[in-house]
Order: sequence, then C-alpha cells, then structure tokens
Amino acid sequence: MNQSRRRFLRSTLATTSAAFLLALILTDGLAISAENGSAIQLSEEHQVAVNRRRRIYVYHDVGAPQESFALEPQVWRDLHLKLFDRPDQQVDTIGWCFDEGNLAMHPSTVIPVADFPQIKTWWDAELDIVKFAIDETRKMDLEAFYEYRVNGSDIDFGKDTDPGERGWVLTPMKERHPDWLLPSWPTPKWNFKVPGVREFKVAILRELVQNYDFDGVDLDFSRQPPSLRTGHAWEDRDAMTEFVRAVRAMFQEVAARRGRPLLLAVRVPSNVPGCHYDGYDIETWVEQNLVDIIIPGDRSIDIDVDGFHRIIGQRNIKLIPSLDDYHATKGYRHYPIEFFRGVFSNWWHQGVDGVQTMNFHNISADFAASDPEIKSIVGPHMATAAQEQSYREIGDPQTMRFKDKMFVLQQRWGELGGDGRWDFYQHTNCQAPLPVSIPHDGLPTIQTLYIGDDLAAHAKRIQNIEVRVLLSGDDSHDIEVKVNGVSLAAPSKDADWRIFTAIARQFAVGENLISVRSAGSSQEPRQLSIEKLEVLVDYDEHGTQ
Repeated sequence: MNQSRRRFLRSTLATTSAAFLLALILTDGLAISAENGSAIQLSEEHQVAVNRRRRIYVYHDVGAPQESFALEPQVWRDLHLKLFDRPDQQVDTIGWCFDEGNLAMHPSTVIPVADFPQIKTWWDAELDIVKFAIDETRKMDLEAFYEYRVNGSDIDFGKDTDPGERGWVLTPMKERHPDWLLPSWPTPKWNFKVPGVREFKVAILRELVQNYDFDGVDLDFSRQPPSLRTGHAWEDRDAMTEFVRAVRAMFQEVAARRGRPLLLAVRVPSNVPGCHYDGYDIETWVEQNLVDIIIPGDRSIDIDVDGFHRIIGQRNIKLIPSLDDYHATKGYRHYPIEFFRGVFSNWWHQGVDGVQTMNFHNISADFAASDPEIKSIVGPHMATAAQEQSYREIGDPQTMRFKDKMFVLQQRWGELGGDGRWDFYQHTNCQAPLPVSIPHDGLPTIQTLYIGDDLAAHAKRIQNIEVRVLLSGDDSHDIEVKVNGVSLAAPSKDADWRIFTAIARQFAVGENLISVRSAGSSQEPRQLSIEKLEVLVDYDEHGTQ
C-alpha cells in the first residue's frame, strides 16, 4: 500500500474526538473576532478581486455521476469543462461542489473522507481531484470558487446500498453530539446556535482554504435549511452572524499568509425578509463587510434585486442571483431557451452584477456522445440544448437582444419537493402569485409581471406577442384579460390554455399589471384558477430598426 493510500485511510478513520479537538484549536481566537461588531477592513487588492468580471458563475456540482471519478484525469476534465471551451461562451467563474460538507472528497483530518469506490483509483495514482479541478480551471483563465454546503445531507456512495447508489450515513460528529442537532428532523441537521457546531464548521473550512488555492468560497445556506431552531430562527440570528464573521476573519488570516485575497460569497433566500425568516441578518453581514458576493434564490425566478440593492448601498458587494434548473421552480424544469432568456434578461435589466446557474447539466452532450462508454456513465447528466445555449447568451443582455423570450409569473413551491414549508423560507417560493383563484362574481385578479425588454420601442422588430393563461378547475367559462388596463381580444383555446394576442405598445418596461376575470358574472360558486401565465415574445432577430 503506497503512502498516499495510507494517508487516505488514516484520514477516513480519524476519531471524532480528534476532529473536535482540532476544530477548537483551529478556531481559537476567532470567537473574540466574531463578537466584535465593527466592520472588517478590506484591502485595495481585496476590492479589486471583488470587482472581477463574473458574467456567468457556474455552480458546478460534480458529485454525480460518481462513476466519472474512475475515468482518466484528462477525460474527467473534458467531461466537466469541455462545455466552457467554446470561444463564445460567457462563463467567468466555476464554483466546484464535490460533496455535502460533512464527508470530504479531499484528504482531511477534520472530517471523514467519503468512501467512494471509484475515487480510490485516483488516490492510488496520488491524484488530488480538488487541486486538479482548480489547476484546470485556471488554465482556462477562469475563476475558481468552492461551493460549501453549510448544512448538507449525510450521504455517501457504497454504504449499505447497491454499487453506485447513494446511501444515508450519519456522520461521526453528529453521532457523538446529538445535542448539536435540530430536533425532529428525519435527516439530522446542524443547529448553528450551538457554539461547537460553528467552531467545527470553521475548522472544516480552514483546512479547505489552507490546502487549496481557491479564489473564494460560497457558503451555500440553501443546502439545507433550516440551520437554526425552527420558529426561533430570527431570534437566533446573532449566532449565524457570529459564524459568518468567524469565517470571514479566518479567511482574512489565510489570505494574508498566502499573499492574495480570499473572497466570501453567501447563497441566501430570494429576498431580504426571506433571509430574516431563516435567521440570516443580511443587513449586518453587509454593514460589517462580512461578505463580498450575495447569491439570492435558487429555484426562484422572482428576485428582490431592489431590496438587496437598498441594503448594499454604495458598498463594494456584488449581487449575483441564481437559477436552479433541476430542483426548479414548479412547472419550469428544463424549459426551452426562451424561458432562460426571459429570466436572465429581467435580472440584468434590474441591475445585477452577474448571474449564476445551478444544477444545469454541464456535461457537453456532443462530447459524451462521442464515446459510448462515457455516454453510459453520464446518462441523464448531459446538458440540454437550452442549457448549452444559455452559456453563450445569458451573461450579456446584448447577446439576448431581439431574441425570442418567455416572461412568466412565478408558481409557489418547486419541482422535486419544496412544497409548503412551515419551518423555512428558502427555495419554497412561498410568496409566489400562482396558482390563484379567479373570482366567480366578475371581479378580477390582478398580477404583476416584470418585462425588462422595451417592447414598445422595438415594435417593428416583433412578429408576435402571446399572453398565455393555463386554467384549472371549472374552465367551461371564458376569461377576459387586460394588459395595463387595455383589453385583449377573445382568446383561442388549446386544451386548458387560453391564448390571447397582444401588441408591443400595450406593455411597459418593468412591472406590468395583468388583469384576469371570468367572462360574465355568476352568483354560483365555482372553482377556476390560473396555474400559469406567460408572455411569449417572438422577435424578428434579423430585422432592422
């Protein structure tokens, strides 16, 4: 057995008591920093690093398919980066996510190393996958971040399951400290009100940034809420602020030793009140210079850009909202490119500093199809045509100009779970407007739809505009629709869809009011609801104006 393999096994079998002791040692002195309410001072070099261009920031989850770890390193590299080799792609940052934050995919003396059978081939070859990913990212002149899942799941491969399947594993520190966990959750979650949890997490992150030369780390709070006592999260907010401040202070120490900045991003709910609901005092994080990048949302298409701008003010903090295309907003998973253009062009119009994609399948379909063995390994993880095309468009609003778009109203909850959460706000879309009932007495329901394109100013470039309404319930009655108070002609029907034709002059730039009512009043109660509402704009891409 070679020396690298022995080190791997020793780290895997490290005792939880030793890990906790190391956590206490490594975080000694940071508690004082965390209690200090003054703003952290950042160097001019740090500010320059914050201002780097990030048109598209890819949250790149490479934990699956785990069979890919058995591939030759260069093949693995092409599998995960080939999509970004194109000269016209607009990606500037890759955020690497290898694990759930409780089991390491790299040598560790703080947490156990995940027992992935395939990756043992890499260890035997003395190849560190994390360092390899950073090196390959830098060769492409891209920024390399690490995606740290703050309260990730306890999963491993090859543990009491069929080969290649994920199995649930209670990590040793959770086994040793059940008092550090939130009660009554089927999968145990860390309680960040407990000082030992915060110290342990800082130790994990310290080891990571001391051993690997990342440009920054994203604290992903969306994996998985809650992180504070449910029903008391906002009361416990100071504990989470102490954690974020301790991470920032530690990052500053590491940056000083290595001689270049280490940035800190946070992935939070889609609006400021939602941050409060989950116990994240985002205003204090901003006021005290604890973060460099705020990444709101995940499965949300409605981001409160203005709300975050109000608290950021003139501070040099970047706002980069995120869209998840796997745990997607309800009804819009793996939608065509027109949907992506509508979402991302709206965000750019509202003044964001960049955009993030999450759970886009970033494996080039052409590359995977070139080898039957590779195609069988990656399976459903190949990028869709819309995902591939998005990397050539969504990082620049000018690239999307005069291209067909779909603007939609948000639906509550999300695909693949996320329904009706009482205990947390993040990725529930719980305040989204749809579905909504249409009153039976002739009164309208009025919804606000954001459209960042100036349709009226470019009417000659537009071939067609449709307002599409998907109904459920008793749809035997027709509906009427107004756009900004202007009545639309009677619709055509396509199953449960009502399709209205509109003209460009009826739309405003930004917020538009869409009114829907039942055609003809009825005193008899009936169920009629709007499930989806979409505006499809068909441009003449090659026209002139």
